[in-house]
Amino acid sequence: MPNGLSGFAQWGMQQYYRYNQYPGKSNKEKQADFSYLDEPQIAAKLVDFKDDKITIITFYIPAIHCSSCIWLLENLYRLNPNVLQSRVDFMKKQASITFNHTLLPLKDLVYLLANIGYDPKITLQDVVKEGIRIT
Repeated sequence: MPNGLSGFAQWGMQQYYRYNQYPGKSNKEKQADFSYLDEPQIAAKLVDFKDDKITIITFYIPAIHCSSCIWLLENLYRLNPNVLQSRVDFMKKQASITFNHTLLPLKDLVYLLANIGYDPKITLQDVVKEGIRIT
């Protein structure tokens, strides 16, 4: 069973795989290093909202391809109770995730996504959100 949708098995949904032997994405390649997300200056440029306890961030996740992906990503709170809410925009392949950053650092949230086969694509363009000024 591929890692990308392996969460279904742990929630008793093995019958899903009866219809598609190879769904999801394999997670066998070397995992990326997300330690740069511990840098407050970088993390601050990625988040949509942050207060003393809660952070909201939107990730582009290229692996989103079906309704099962949506279900798994919108049920992240079952894998980690510090994920408070997650909503997927299927057409944009984006997930907006609300989490308790005092108990789940941003880096660990990204590792959680990567471990289930939904690596977010984080680029320099995400970090540098400054537009061109027209004067």
